[in-house]
Amino acid sequence: MLDFAQFSITTPYPGTELYNLYTQDRYDNIPWESFMYASTDNQVVPVFESSSLSRNDLKRWTRQAYRDFYLRPAYLWQRLRRTTSIGELKMNFKGFVMLLRSIVPSR
Repeated sequence: MLDFAQFSITTPYPGTELYNLYTQDRYDNIPWESFMYASTDNQVVPVFESSSLSRNDLKRWTRQAYRDFYLRPAYLWQRLRRTTSIGELKMNFKGFVMLLRSIVPSR
């Protein structure tokens, strides 16, 4: 069973083919200031969006991916079962709190 997973949203960085495709026929500016990663529990605003997936949709799907992976009963049981010390239990608890902060939609 996998121990960790990371999910992210495609980013059209300048100088890439994806950036050229994204900016073609667009006149809005990419909100780069909203895309800085300040910490692991930071709610990041996706840069990329399309006519079929809005920024809110992308954020929702990313949060859902984290919930589906990390909140599975089998995964939680595995983490608890493999815990061998109080320090490791504290670390797992801190990680769980960070996860909850990142998957709860910001208001």
